[in-house]
Amino acid sequence: MRFTPVSMLCAAFACCASLAQAGQADICYSPSLPFTDPNLPTSTTQFDCPLAGQDKTIDQLAAAGWQVVQLSPVVTENNTTANQLVIQKP
Repeated sequence: MRFTPVSMLCAAFACCASLAQAGQADICYSPSLPFTDPNLPTSTTQFDCPLAGQDKTIDQLAAAGWQVVQLSPVVTENNTTANQLVIQKP
């Protein structure tokens, strides 16, 4: 296959365009609580996120440009539960 300068330029542009559209995703967790305690998330629930930061509420994450993808309860260790928050930044 023969590459022309135009085809190489188009390929380089396509690579750069795909990098510019790359987003970020993060998985965050609320504090763990025993099964016997209610653990319903509210607007004041704080989440610890590896990329987005520690002790962040959903409102703070939204203000920083993060979008909620999924919020679900998960079982953690020793009969406890936490809320798992999946977020993305386009």
